[in-house]
Amino acid sequence: MFGRNITESAHGHQEARARVREAQLIFTTCTGSGLGLLRSEKFDIVLIDKASQQTQPESLIPLTKGCQRAVFVGDHAQFHATVQKHAVVADFDTSLFEKHYNMPDIPGVAKSNPTRKPMEIVIVTPYTRQMQILKRTLPSSKVLCIDGYQDWMADIVVFVSVRCNVHFDIGYLQDKKLLNMALTRAKSGIIFIGDRLTLTGMSEGTPETEIKAIWARLLKSCAQLQLQTDTS
Repeated sequence: MFGRNITESAHGHQEARARVREAQLIFTTCTGSGLGLLRSEKFDIVLIDKASQQTQPESLIPLTKGCQRAVFVGDHAQFHATVQKHAVVADFDTSLFEKHYNMPDIPGVAKSNPTRKPMEIVIVTPYTRQMQILKRTLPSSKVLCIDGYQDWMADIVVFVSVRCNVHFDIGYLQDKKLLNMALTRAKSGIIFIGDRLTLTGMSEGTPETEIKAIWARLLKSCAQLQLQTDTS
């Protein structure tokens, strides 16, 4: 049916109507729910997104079509819908969503007011002495030794690899389980602080190991930021 004009033939119109009636989920605008093929359709459950941007008459269109349960999704503190000046006088710019939100609690009406929590940032390192230094340097930050804690997660994980040498020796960082733990504990993102050459490089004549290849693929997928250090 995509791209076809259903008004060109009675058969096309009937086929489209049949598909609508068979559908379990219909996406449309509030106004569109009362037009065309949907004019005579009933909706058991109505979910209105951007509900604070809908005028009251618009929201009422799908709600008056057999609706047994309604879900409004929106932000009551956002700007009102744009309407003519005379409609503002009649309070038509205030959405049905906002009116319901500001009503006293009534049976059968549930309200949810999710608040965005500050993102939790955890600094992790594989070395105990580095953890101790970071705790002294950043006393207000949460710093963990990665293998000392199993049951933790954070929005952002800052992984301090420590290792930096001309021999490309990564020591404890060869443990794939350690790297897996760092990656799977980050909910939103991970920041690596370390020396890329040490983590991915190999001595001349030495074949690339599996863990070096893993580090190379991982760091290649990251955006690189060159940090300026004061050596004076």
